Amino acid sequence: MKISYIFKSWPEGEALRECSKEELALLVLLYTGGAQTEDELSAALDLRAARTAGALRFLVEEGLAQMAQDGVACEFASRASADAFEARGGKDIARTIRDHALAALFEECAALLNKPVLERWEIEDITCLYEQYGLGEEFIVSLLADMRSRSACSLKALVNRAIGLHKQGIDSHEALMHYFENREEKGEAERTVRRVLGIGGKLSDAESKLFSKWTQDFGFGEQMLKKAYDATTMQLGGKRSYDYMDGILTRWYEAGIFSPADADAEAERFKAVQADKSAQAEKGAPKRERRKEAPRYGTFDTMDAFQRALERSYGETESENKD
Repeated sequence: MKISYIFKSWPEGEALRECSKEELALLVLLYTGGAQTEDELSAALDLRAARTAGALRFLVEEGLAQMAQDGVACEFASRASADAFEARGGKDIARTIRDHALAALFEECAALLNKPVLERWEIEDITCLYEQYGLGEEFIVSLLADMRSRSACSLKALVNRAIGLHKQGIDSHEALMHYFENREEKGEAERTVRRVLGIGGKLSDAESKLFSKWTQDFGFGEQMLKKAYDATTMQLGGKRSYDYMDGILTRWYEAGIFSPADADAEAERFKAVQADKSAQAEKGAPKRERRKEAPRYGTFDTMDAFQRALERSYGETESENKD
């Protein structure tokens, strides 16, 4: 389905005075070139896409141009939306559409959903988000664009998601942008932990909470996670233990250790302290005297026994000589 724009009429009176040079140039291109897409018109006039979209929106709102699907003119979610609601008894919604100029919002939503126009119930739902929940145009369009970029979605999915975020207190465009940033950071942190631990599949709630603690609460990056993981597997003989690794990271966090160099220095200090304690313990312990073993053949004076043996020996020699 190709969405383009076609010429409808030339501006008169107030509309002519309000037209900018770009808008008039776009109108001339549409008049001379037939149905053209936003990209084609932007390229022809060397305009930014956002400027072209804004100019086309003005031309459609003023009834000077019309939206087309595959070259065939179709109704646009502009003043016709309000008129249709009023004709069907929806005066309150029609009044909201006119008072808040919601036609541009419907146009952007329709484009994101790849539809030429929104259905009646879709316009009702968007108006409800805007009026009853207080969600602005930027909020609605940004949320829908985000959902479309992540997966195909419908207007019903948009409504459910918007209401869910509103219940969480995310009810402004600024809060929504902050939510997107946090979600991206959390997603990247989770991918980092997965790489370090070498795990895949869906995480349990306990795993998600623990990984968030390491990366979001403690602020540890991939290097520190890898170091803690290596220390865990080395200590446990190659086995993985979330509890043991959590203990290491918790001690580091409480000690203000946030780099591998600091962790290595702390490990060396710990070894030095342990070695010093061992040395002090050994130095302070009383020395044990070596126990003397009793002689195998009783107690006697070795020198005396040796002397007696000599005397006996020499005495016997002298007696033999006399004989």
